[in-house]
Amino acid sequence: MLALAQRDQTLWVGTYNQGVFALDSNGRIQQRVTLPGLVQPLVRALLAEADGTVWIGCADGLYRYRHGSLRHYGTLDGLPPAAAVHALYRDQAGVLWIGTSNGMASLDAAQKLRVWPANAADFPARYVFDFLGDANGDLWIATDHGLLRRRGLSIQAFDHARGLPRDKIFRILDDGQNHLWLSSNQGVFRLDRNDLVGVAAGARAQLAVHVVDHTDGMPSRQTNGASSPSSWMTGQGQLLFATSGGLAVIDPQRVGQQRLQTAPVAIESVIVDGAQQQMRERYQLPSEVERIGVAYSGLGFRAPDKMRYRYRLEGFDADWVDADTRTEAVYTNLPPGSYRLRIQAMALPLDWADAARIGETVLTLEVATPYWRRPWALALLALALIGLVVALISWRTASYRRRQRQLDDEIAVRTQELSEKNRALEQADAERDALLKRLAHQATHDALTGLPNRRAADAHLQLALRDDPASPLTVALVDIDHFKRINDVYGHEVGDRVLRDVAWLLQLQLGEGQFISRHGGEEFLIVLRGMGLSEALPVLQALRTRVARLRLEDVDAEATITVSIGAAERGPEQETTHTLIAAADRQLYRAKNTGRNRVLS
Repeated sequence: MLALAQRDQTLWVGTYNQGVFALDSNGRIQQRVTLPGLVQPLVRALLAEADGTVWIGCADGLYRYRHGSLRHYGTLDGLPPAAAVHALYRDQAGVLWIGTSNGMASLDAAQKLRVWPANAADFPARYVFDFLGDANGDLWIATDHGLLRRRGLSIQAFDHARGLPRDKIFRILDDGQNHLWLSSNQGVFRLDRNDLVGVAAGARAQLAVHVVDHTDGMPSRQTNGASSPSSWMTGQGQLLFATSGGLAVIDPQRVGQQRLQTAPVAIESVIVDGAQQQMRERYQLPSEVERIGVAYSGLGFRAPDKMRYRYRLEGFDADWVDADTRTEAVYTNLPPGSYRLRIQAMALPLDWADAARIGETVLTLEVATPYWRRPWALALLALALIGLVVALISWRTASYRRRQRQLDDEIAVRTQELSEKNRALEQADAERDALLKRLAHQATHDALTGLPNRRAADAHLQLALRDDPASPLTVALVDIDHFKRINDVYGHEVGDRVLRDVAWLLQLQLGEGQFISRHGGEEFLIVLRGMGLSEALPVLQALRTRVARLRLEDVDAEATITVSIGAAERGPEQETTHTLIAAADRQLYRAKNTGRNRVLS
């Protein structure tokens, strides 16, 4: 028999390998539930409900038995893999809680399964052995990581670090007197709910746990229990715990009435590097000491197993060392200095804040300073170092002087060489700068006419558009009429001369205040800042007229040179370099198509 559950007049019994039996009030078998597919269906948990449903927890998951039908919940339903069910509990909200050997799960009324995997970020335990719900909705969980409290969506652990003697808890009982009772393999622990609240809120550092074990008359302190339930409370308020040595009956009203008094602490032995020392209050130890062991004991003859210890070596330990039941303090390779070893003992329940129940003894240790760290040795060492430093400085000074003379000679030679190289570099830099200037000029100017080229014109026009957006601006494209015919009839040398003459005339006519560039081929670009079309057109007309007076005197005195000009002013749809030049180009195209030798805008 591994599990029991009672509902009405029926007792459900889970077995090791025979499934589940239902017994009537006279102990007669009413029915048997076999679990298919299992060689050894270990039934460790049962929960019988009012509607006739029986929940069965076993090695391969969870079964629901209802009116003769059996439904299995396993890994395919979301339960953790390789999880044997150890505990079943229905809370006041109707949620079924499932404790397993690989985490925890819950099943709500809508049959929605939620899983808390073992050792996850929000669930610090692996094994879950029992549940207990509070009226306020809190759920207490017995695990291998201590006692857990689930409040809302958060889970808080009360473990060994919070004062619990052992982390593995199997069963939780509420005695109705504001205490929780936990079974373990080290006895039964009684916790005051007020202590739990204080630790949870940060008002207390640790729990004050009262331990009931074999020293209080229990048959054994092994109350881990392989059956469910392994403990329960009778109608008279007594607590029954199954132990490895028999049944333990605890009266909650009597536990804790006789608190153990303060137990003195006695030093039993002091062993230094394997040699036992004579007992004294102060020990002078040599500087080369490697290991110091101090054995102690609390003189609690009534319940020596309930003594707990801590110690602190003042001058070395930053805080108290929790020794639990260990009765020896060991230190190795202590640096020189004076120390006070304080050893404290207290009988359970453990509450180091209760100074009246603490027994203490103090031992003074003096570790000698090694000779090489004593003042006279340090003074001799300092003198030796000073002498060494003086000798080293003298030797280095002489060496430096010899080397300095060598360096002076080398510096004179190198200085002469560097002067010559510097003059050569300065000449090379001047030549490079001149070359860079020529290259920069060539990159932005036309080689034939000396005017800025198209790249420079684009940059100038962008700057003009950006710098003064409110000022009027006119762009004109000037094209030499019938330039191809001049090249064809008189040759390219004459054509190049015409381009130079027109470029010179444009600069002469417009002056230095305006921008002129060779736009490409026989075209020139003029940027007139501060001029709208009304001011620019007379200037451009005068320019056209002046060009028309040019003659090819030494080639053909009758040959004339004329230009067509298209102009555009910056406006709402002519605000960029591209749109403004395109507008001027359209006007130039009209001028060439309507007879040439004219200005259109």
